[in-house]
Amino acid sequence: METMSDFTVTSTITFRPHRIPPRCRKPRPVQETFTHEFPVPCVSSADAPMVALVPDDRGYYGTMTRDEAPLRAHAGKLYVAEMRGRLPVMAGSGAFPSTDSHESWSAWEYEAIEEAGKRFKDILIVDGEVWKATPEPAYAIVTMGLGGNHGGTYLEIDYAGRYSRRYTLTDYDAAVEAAVSFAIKRGDTNTIGVIRKTPKATILDPSVFKIPSETDALAAARAEIRTLAAQARDILYGTLTRASLTEARDLAEKAASVFWQHDLEEFDAE
Repeated sequence: METMSDFTVTSTITFRPHRIPPRCRKPRPVQETFTHEFPVPCVSSADAPMVALVPDDRGYYGTMTRDEAPLRAHAGKLYVAEMRGRLPVMAGSGAFPSTDSHESWSAWEYEAIEEAGKRFKDILIVDGEVWKATPEPAYAIVTMGLGGNHGGTYLEIDYAGRYSRRYTLTDYDAAVEAAVSFAIKRGDTNTIGVIRKTPKATILDPSVFKIPSETDALAAARAEIRTLAAQARDILYGTLTRASLTEARDLAEKAASVFWQHDLEEFDAE
């Protein structure tokens, strides 16, 4: 592992502490300025290897239309490149200079530093290029309209964890079949062909992806439902009160929600 020096950003920070000005009795906000250095870690591409190429049709990762966005992994996090058009942002360039400024309305210096440092918190510089941490992307089933081909069912790449029916990028075939099955149940037969043409991510290192496979996710969902059902059953077998019935109802609704999220129909309670 190659050791590289951090890239340092010197930030000029303005904040507003409460001071007592000359010839005054009460404190009031006074604008003051100081400088603070933010170290941004630098590594080589060998220490942050490329682990996947993800279709970025909508430009969420900042690539041009229909380009694939590379993902890198380092210290348990995934990173995507900061882009300007088709060019990566370089550390020290105009898009990521070594000097910065921040204006805060806080009265506390440490809060102003925290505000100014948010921009650099999840940044990693790889061979001089600026990369930012990103949530693990996944395939997700997305629906529109009421079903019956009024709208449709689709399979998309979820870049930010917005959807509940998510499937790991390492299991494309399972995600496609799950989406097709869901489309059939909704009567969205017109979009089945679209689902089967969903762009596929190229996986270079499957070990870094942590979202459970469909098999593991279903097993966990069934276990959660059984636990919730057992808790509700224990309540109903005891003394019944308005509060206990409300608690049992809440547990049943939560179990039903897990059924819906994973498109489950029925299974044995034990």
